[in-house]
Amino acid sequence: MTVIAKVGWSRHSDAQKAGSDAAAQALVELSDPADLIIAFITERYDQGAVLQAIRSETNAAPLFGCAAGGVITLQGIATDGVAVMALRSEDLRIAVAVEAAHPVPGRTGEAIARTLALQAATGGAEDEYGIALALMNPFSCDPTQVVRNIVDGLGPLCPLAGAVSAGVNVALEAGQGAQPMEIGPSLQANAVSTVLLRSPAPIGVGVGHGFKPAGRPLVVTRSAGNLVYELNGQPAFEVYWKMWGDKLPQADSPELSATLKRHPLGLPQIGGEYLVRDPAGVRPNGAIEFAAPVPENAVVHVMNGDQEDIFAAARAAAQQAIAGLAGRPVAAVIIFDCVSRLGLLGDAAGVEIEHIRNIIGNETPCIGFFSWGEIAAPPGLALAALHNKAVVVCALAQG
Repeated sequence: MTVIAKVGWSRHSDAQKAGSDAAAQALVELSDPADLIIAFITERYDQGAVLQAIRSETNAAPLFGCAAGGVITLQGIATDGVAVMALRSEDLRIAVAVEAAHPVPGRTGEAIARTLALQAATGGAEDEYGIALALMNPFSCDPTQVVRNIVDGLGPLCPLAGAVSAGVNVALEAGQGAQPMEIGPSLQANAVSTVLLRSPAPIGVGVGHGFKPAGRPLVVTRSAGNLVYELNGQPAFEVYWKMWGDKLPQADSPELSATLKRHPLGLPQIGGEYLVRDPAGVRPNGAIEFAAPVPENAVVHVMNGDQEDIFAAARAAAQQAIAGLAGRPVAAVIIFDCVSRLGLLGDAAGVEIEHIRNIIGNETPCIGFFSWGEIAAPPGLALAALHNKAVVVCALAQG
């Protein structure tokens, strides 16, 4: 199987110019029309204008992407810009689905899983490999529940990877058979977008975060959704802060903000890894708000990780993805990297991507974005989960 992938990007201040330039760069070296366009667009742009410009260059190819906290290409990272990947392959089979967020928890994921399972059941070889890539926003659904229901519907034979978008809109031109709610050219609000890739060659996925337990285990004795009220029967923030200082800081202090960034909670997994939950803030009543739900009665650890740990985790994720290709050359890579890692690493954020590129190959076409939650199966497990503070690397192989 031959996969041709090209990437273009632009930081032009004009939305339409940025979209058309990035798309034109991606398409210029393809001898035939693209089979799939992947586009990530930072939040400062008019998303509809950028997508309209991309579509003017890419014609009818399915378009999958979202608003981003920053974009990733071979050139490095940019907190402002548009990145576009054009994929072409005679053997890569592509199906898409988009579903408006349903008010009943679980319905959105169930509908996506049904649509993808139906398409996966039609045609194709028995030994075909597959992966479903999903994008969703946290304002229209519970990403944890959506991931769980997509996984339940697809089962362990079809891996799931993806991320939570940085904005309220998710972009995808669904092509034949789908009826998304449109706000403008190829732009949907309150939707979960998925693309199913099926290939005769393996597809590799890796994930890592680099955080380790910093103290004794704690029990979440009272929580509701993303809010943890009590740890070990005591006010959650008091227990959390005792690990780092004696005097409780002010809610708006730089010291508090820096500590929350560096020390998420970790939920132990059966494979020995930890699923990380990122603190988003502290409520006046002492509850800690997290970026994703923390179950009541769960055993958790306060985590710690330094820069080298984070770089090592990025390398491990890339190595895991490449290992999944079973020795075949890598054709293209898609990266989903947590925006909190971008904030934590600061000026060294680009170094993390360099570590990944050193594993996948410095000339391998790659595209990615900084997200608000990452989707992949934890190491050693078959079923995907929602991560925080993680980096996910997805690799497509040549035949």
